[in-house]
Amino acid sequence: MTSTVFTGATIGGLAMADATCQARAAVGGLSGTYKAWLSTDTSAASSRLTHATVPYVRTGDKLIIANSWTDLTDGTLDRPISLTEVGGVANGPVFTGTRTDGGTPGNFDCGDWTSTSGFGYVGTSSAINANWSQSNTQGACAGPARLYCFEQ
Repeated sequence: MTSTVFTGATIGGLAMADATCQARAAVGGLSGTYKAWLSTDTSAASSRLTHATVPYVRTGDKLIIANSWTDLTDGTLDRPISLTEVGGVANGPVFTGTRTDGGTPGNFDCGDWTSTSGFGYVGTSSAINANWSQSNTQGACAGPARLYCFEQ
């Protein structure tokens, strides 16, 4: 998860969100390729991200949050994704535009993550249930909210 926060407009679309995740990973000294857990109404996270068969771990403490893509998208996590790329704890809203299964919920994507108008689906970084990706409320696109980033 990013240590920085965004509005729907400052995300700048999916490509910029992925570039932001890559840049934040570098700040945290993390190698590899990173993409944002983010969807638009026409592009689901499940079609953009690698479906890993190995565990997903948090930065910093390296504790497992899910054992595989299937485990990540089943509606429960082993622990919250509450650590940033530099290992700090950050609880609060995370822009996702993504159902827990990785699918797109439709038009709740802040104008494809380029606008501060309207609402976008958000998750809650302290959650271990389905709310980690799709909480019961939409967040205002004016933010602020963070991004989840996953190594590919």
